[in-house]
Amino acid sequence: MLSVSHETMRRTERLFRFAAAGALAIALAAALGGCGKPKEKAGKAGAAVATTKSVSVTMARQETIADVLELTGSCEAYQETDVVPEVNGKVQNIFVDVGDHVQRGQLLVRLDTTLVAKQRIQAEHGVVGARAGLNSAVKGATLTDRQPSAQVRQAEQGVAAAREQLRKAEEAYRLTADQTETAIEQAKVAVATAEAQQRDTDAGARSQEIAQAEAAVRSAESALDLATTNYKRYKNLFDQGAVAQATLDANRNQYELAQQNLNTAREALSLAREGARQEQRRMAALGVDQAKQSLRQAEAGRRQVEIAARDVSTARVGVRQAEESLRLARAGRLQVDVSVAQIQSARASVGSAGASRDLARATEGKYSIYAPVSGIVANRYVEPGEAAGPAGPVVRIVDNDPIKVNYTCSELDIAKIAVGDLSVVTVDGLPGVEFDGTVGAVTPQARQDQRNYSVRVDIANPSGAIKAGMFARASLKIAEKPDVVVVSRDCLVERGEERLAYVVQSGAVSIRKVETGIVSGKDIEVISGLKAGEQVVVSGQAMLADGEKVTAVSSKSIVEEGADAAANAAAEADMIGPQPAPDADTPPAEAPAAAPQGERKGRRGQ
Repeated sequence: MLSVSHETMRRTERLFRFAAAGALAIALAAALGGCGKPKEKAGKAGAAVATTKSVSVTMARQETIADVLELTGSCEAYQETDVVPEVNGKVQNIFVDVGDHVQRGQLLVRLDTTLVAKQRIQAEHGVVGARAGLNSAVKGATLTDRQPSAQVRQAEQGVAAAREQLRKAEEAYRLTADQTETAIEQAKVAVATAEAQQRDTDAGARSQEIAQAEAAVRSAESALDLATTNYKRYKNLFDQGAVAQATLDANRNQYELAQQNLNTAREALSLAREGARQEQRRMAALGVDQAKQSLRQAEAGRRQVEIAARDVSTARVGVRQAEESLRLARAGRLQVDVSVAQIQSARASVGSAGASRDLARATEGKYSIYAPVSGIVANRYVEPGEAAGPAGPVVRIVDNDPIKVNYTCSELDIAKIAVGDLSVVTVDGLPGVEFDGTVGAVTPQARQDQRNYSVRVDIANPSGAIKAGMFARASLKIAEKPDVVVVSRDCLVERGEERLAYVVQSGAVSIRKVETGIVSGKDIEVISGLKAGEQVVVSGQAMLADGEKVTAVSSKSIVEEGADAAANAAAEADMIGPQPAPDADTPPAEAPAAAPQGERKGRRGQ
């Protein structure tokens, strides 16, 4: 049904007042001009007809009503992963960009493997040399007497190979040592910078800022004293009937605003005296800790220097062993015990070289970074040529299918929601589209210092149309009642804790107390006090009295006739001229004075 606007009803009521005033004037003139009782009775009958009002009514309906809980929140990715390298290195290639779909195990970034590849090749050569030494030792035990010249040549080749291995080990050691010392110096500079920033943060606010905050407090206190004095003066004047309610309300608002300004100024002064916030100090301390952590990681690189030094020592041992093998080969014969010892030593060298090779291969594999999960690339933190390492991520991967929406729910509604409840979700960034969601989680504890809870709704998002960060609204159907009495909320009038309905029965108004239930949009459930099919006044109830005679008009008819009635009322108002202010004690039967008082009550109640 259509509802009548406030302006249309006001104009219509004005028309009724003017018509009633005209009828009353005619009746009074007839009474004064005549002397017979029948004319007096006719005048009273005319006045009674003139005071009958037309009211807009609607029918109480019997239908199904649902209690729907509306929540608002933000969309978030279901899973977010920062991909961090296990080793330090320079970025050589990046195979993905922001927005790309990746699968678990897909190659994302490759670091420069020049140095580690040389170390791997060196380790593989060490294995080859160790195996050659083992073969030489085995063959030497069997060919000592038959092939002395071949043994000598083989020993000479072993010496050359061992010396080449030593040269490479020494080169790797120098390079590793230089890189480690450079990283340590850079980390020390970062620690000094972070500590300087922490000292600046701990220094706090300047004396000038504190003085300004104190001046602001004094100014706010003066403003509050003035506002308090004004409010008390106008309160006394209002109690005496000297000023209007609006004037008192304005001074009370100024008084409350002055209190708020004083509280704000005092909080600002407290913050200035306290200095930097605990969060700022914590962030500064965290920066120092991170810088020190980077320094410790850089110093941990010295272990690589130690490993390289051990490799040099091992290579030197290999050279000495090769030279000893050459000396023995040149001697022309090998003792059996010496041959056995050489074989054992060669086997040990093969094992050590194999372990070094496996370590070099595993280290080289860490320079290729793969996706740990499937999803979409949300951020790319590095570019080719930049340095990367365990201190920071290179890529962030998010999984938006399904996507989750976190909502905030008050303590009054949280008990109505359970995991598994279905929800209809709309996203502001995708107007006109509805998504089916399911409540995935309900927090068992309220947020700290608040009385609200978090509710997570999961939404299938195979197309990726919903993006993280979008604003979303969820509608959860909490309860549903079939075949109940339902009316428009405009039909009910609140007086204190009571709700009243103005029912039209047999041409008269009956004011009833009603008990209400579920509220759904513009409709409300009536548990008791009304029956389906009864006529209820939609607007202008404040102008009606219990038992007053009225004419019920459908709200649709009032809207259609409202324009003509308003035009006629305005024309007659111009002809009649301004009306005198009504007396507050005028009885309802004398209609011309009742309408203005009703309009004031209506505006005050709005």
